[in-house]
Amino acid sequence: MADVCNSNFREWFPELEKVIDGAAFFAIDLEFLGLPSSARDDLVPTLFDESDQRYRKIVQSVRRYPPCQLGIAAFTEKDDGAAYEVESFAIPLFKRLPHKQVFSYSLSAVSFLANNNFDFNKFIMEGVTYSNGRQTEDMKKEILSGGIDYDIFEDGLEHRLQILKINFQRAAQNAIRLSQHTVHRSPTARSSHTGLQLPHPILIELVRSGEYIDTDTVDQTMHPPWDRALSPLEKAVVEYVFTNDHRHLEFSISHDGTLLYVAELPVLTLLHYSEEEWVEEKLEKLLHEISGVSEIVKRMLGRKVPIVGHNSFLDLVYLYECFVDDLPDSYEDWKAATRKEMPTVFDTKIMACLLKNQLSENGVTDHSLKTLGAFFESPSCGQILPFSYPPISEGPCSQYIFGVGEHFHNAAFDARVTGSIFVKMLYLYAFTKSAGHGDFSRLWQLRKLIFACRNDFANRVPIPLIDYLHCYLPGADPHGHRPAALRVRKRRRWPWIGLLGGKTEKIVDAVVDRIVGLQKFTPADMIPLRGELKREMGAFRIDVKRSEEEEGIVLVATNTPKTFARVARYLAAHKWIRPMDEKNSQNASWEELLMGSEEMKRRRKGQRRRRKTTGENLSISLCEETPEDRLGTIALLTAGVTSSLFIIGTVIYWSRV
Repeated sequence: MADVCNSNFREWFPELEKVIDGAAFFAIDLEFLGLPSSARDDLVPTLFDESDQRYRKIVQSVRRYPPCQLGIAAFTEKDDGAAYEVESFAIPLFKRLPHKQVFSYSLSAVSFLANNNFDFNKFIMEGVTYSNGRQTEDMKKEILSGGIDYDIFEDGLEHRLQILKINFQRAAQNAIRLSQHTVHRSPTARSSHTGLQLPHPILIELVRSGEYIDTDTVDQTMHPPWDRALSPLEKAVVEYVFTNDHRHLEFSISHDGTLLYVAELPVLTLLHYSEEEWVEEKLEKLLHEISGVSEIVKRMLGRKVPIVGHNSFLDLVYLYECFVDDLPDSYEDWKAATRKEMPTVFDTKIMACLLKNQLSENGVTDHSLKTLGAFFESPSCGQILPFSYPPISEGPCSQYIFGVGEHFHNAAFDARVTGSIFVKMLYLYAFTKSAGHGDFSRLWQLRKLIFACRNDFANRVPIPLIDYLHCYLPGADPHGHRPAALRVRKRRRWPWIGLLGGKTEKIVDAVVDRIVGLQKFTPADMIPLRGELKREMGAFRIDVKRSEEEEGIVLVATNTPKTFARVARYLAAHKWIRPMDEKNSQNASWEELLMGSEEMKRRRKGQRRRRKTTGENLSISLCEETPEDRLGTIALLTAGVTSSLFIIGTVIYWSRV
């Protein structure tokens, strides 16, 4: 795997272009300084989120927490799919434009990265900058207007440029004074130019290196502005600023970033360039440095070959915001824009979910990248499955920068594993879909495998903890089969109410509700309720919020029927809250909702038959009243009408208090 950083990015650039131009598909991964779950409370993802709500939360998170590493694995197909060659690149990301930007990080994310050996010094010192298309265009306009403050590139850069301009004027004047008696001058572009004319090339020291320099061409009395070698971005700034000020002169900085070479443009140069074109070339070089990694990503996306990720919704949002354009406000607009830039996207987690039966038969029930990678890379995988995979080898550019063992959560390593299991799951799915009738004694071309699988896999990306099966980039997201939220109300706390029995309590509640309405949940009620439920449910995922449509109602969302049953049973026995007995808008009770979820689950597995369930097997007791129950209740009320009226009056009094 190739370790690309700020100091060697330009050296790697031609190789990166060459690898990208020949790749059959790309696997990507990004590491971040924070996740949406680390943001403030109103931006934390919940089970209540719709797709567009979740997208807006993620947009805020992406703009708050920058990426810190990009991993690209470029897979090249050899001999019509008989083998694959992969080049993997690990690129630390550190946005240097504008230099004074403020970004955040979460302690949990930083701790996680540190525990996985992430190099934060390298991230800051050697991170490569990036800029999306809109930001680069805005920067170009600001540069051309002449009003740009170059300190946005680096603290103190504007001051260093002023010192360098003074040093240049002194060096030029010294060169002119020393050559007053020189008779012969070589041909230059504009000997009659009204600007500053140099009799011969000069060198200006940018960094005091201590090494021997020819004092005939370098003025040693001038104080160099830098105490270190110039970065590629600073080199581009200096060359553009001075070329724009002196268009008849050539300015170039040495490879090591310590010396500035200045000479008049040769005649041959202006045979190919006008002065304006020469300045434009320097500007393009500066914009190229401003774009940084974005140049590579744009070239990769321009290939229009498949992009592969694992659980990649957040990766795709970051990829668009950082390297393509500012994120649209609308979720649907983002999907359309992403589809335009990336026509074919595959996600290995979606593939694993659709292959879960085949994977579970071989002991794989966890669809994390680490588990899938361990299974498909294990020697036993080739023995279990009734076909062989094409070999995948490292390319000539890749330097293996890892030691022995696994290095998950390094973006390049994760991208490499993602692309590898993508190829292998394509084979597994194609074999499963053909029901064993396909000829898998030979290896298949990638395009044929993708053609066989694209209708079931392509352009589907998982969105965690949301009631949609996935993000479907070409159209509307398909709805999931999660149970509806439980509607919860407050119990009225009467010491004597327990003596009346559950049915009588509901009748009294109904009368009081009709007169004074439901008791409201205050913010002070919500904090302990939310904490209690999360504590009692443990690993079971739930979310709680006040209903926006019904006063006095709290909604409790769950993500699975099992969690639904557990929460409903707990709330039915709660001391100060209880679920509503009324059926929801879909005319389904708690138990019917649960049974409906289970039925849908069986249908997805292909089990169409209905199963009879007795009352004893139900995990939640129904609160529906039979006709006999109602007659008993009426008899009870008729016998104690006086006491009931007294009770109701007392209840009203307490409710108003």
